[in-house]
Amino acid sequence: MVIGFIDTTGRRVPFADLESGEWAYPLPVVRWLAKQHDDHGSRYGFDGLGFSVTELVAPIQVTMLKRRHEVYVQPDDGIKSALGTLMHYAIEMGTPVNDTTWLREHKMVREVDGVQVGGTADLIRMNHGSDYKLTAGYSVKKMLDKGVREGSPDYFWQGNIYSWLYGGAASWELVCVTRDHTSRTKHRPIEVINVPLLPLDKVEAYVRERVALLESASTLPDGLLYECSDEETWQGRRCEGYCEGAAFCHQYRPELSE
Repeated sequence: MVIGFIDTTGRRVPFADLESGEWAYPLPVVRWLAKQHDDHGSRYGFDGLGFSVTELVAPIQVTMLKRRHEVYVQPDDGIKSALGTLMHYAIEMGTPVNDTTWLREHKMVREVDGVQVGGTADLIRMNHGSDYKLTAGYSVKKMLDKGVREGSPDYFWQGNIYSWLYGGAASWELVCVTRDHTSRTKHRPIEVINVPLLPLDKVEAYVRERVALLESASTLPDGLLYECSDEETWQGRRCEGYCEGAAFCHQYRPELSE
């Protein structure tokens, strides 16, 4: 997992010791960026083995490498996530505070085969769920053209697992805010995209399968972890700049196996 930043002198500084670093940004900005790298699993208080929905739908190899290794990154690496957090906060401000039919940032945990699974829904109201996504126009276009399941499998399964954790939602939607929208973009800057919901038993079967794969992978050394598919690596783009486990990945760095 990401445990700290690399400062302007090249020194590795743990998040707990940010005051000792030398930064290109004011310290409050650095602290804001650091919050984007909180361990997702820790927020659910698992009392045994557990995985967040984010970990469950990610490539098995990525989840295990991020769990096993301590990683230091540049502060800039958290900017996209930080902007997404600001968007979530702004949208939350638009929901009624005293209306109990609005469940905001709703944490849910269920156990499957002795393993806990936790997820946080951005909003559930009257049995209808919403997830807010700050994303690239390319991703939105893929989902509009091909549907969520093919255009963004991670978002598809996230929505279905959130619904399963909740006990079965009537509907689930993605509220997609395009961060790079221009006048030449063919879709709207904000698109609401429906996530097709599978029967709960099929979603649970998928969760059980992912849990079993993660459990079996936990006993394997790095070099024998299940390799990511071309789709999972985004044809290599994910490895080059979007994977926190890339430095320890034998698939991406074959020289580690020599």
